[in-house]
Amino acid sequence: MKISELLKKDTLSISFEVFPPKTESNFDTVKTATEEIAKLRPAFMSVTYGAGGGTSKYTLDIAKNIKKLYEVPTLEHLTCVSSTKETVKAKIEEIAAKIQKDPKLIAKFKEDPIKVVEQLLGVDISDEIVEKVVSGVKLAMASD
Repeated sequence: MKISELLKKDTLSISFEVFPPKTESNFDTVKTATEEIAKLRPAFMSVTYGAGGGTSKYTLDIAKNIKKLYEVPTLEHLTCVSSTKETVKAKIEEIAAKIQKDPKLIAKFKEDPIKVVEQLLGVDISDEIVEKVVSGVKLAMASD
């Protein structure tokens, strides 16, 4: 269930926000802490992008772990603060390559491209952003 749907419910909910570690050496500590929080079964957990995007490389890893192990919905703060055009383009090309290598994914992508992109990313992202990623993936696939 998307977080926007959770928030529309007329019930009290609790959520937690997680900050990625500043250094790789602290990743396991943050991972363990998020797992303990996830065991409390919050409505969702928000994972930030780190101050100025400096620790953004951990955001998706932490969110995927929470979602996979504890089935707690996650909200990832994905911004382009620290991303270069090359980084964004490389991620889109990576998704396109994964789809093109798998005939089943190609068929699924034709049916529901948003679902496939979110599946490959391992997270649900805002409709506005996922639509732009899907457009980029389609362009990348067409150019190959």
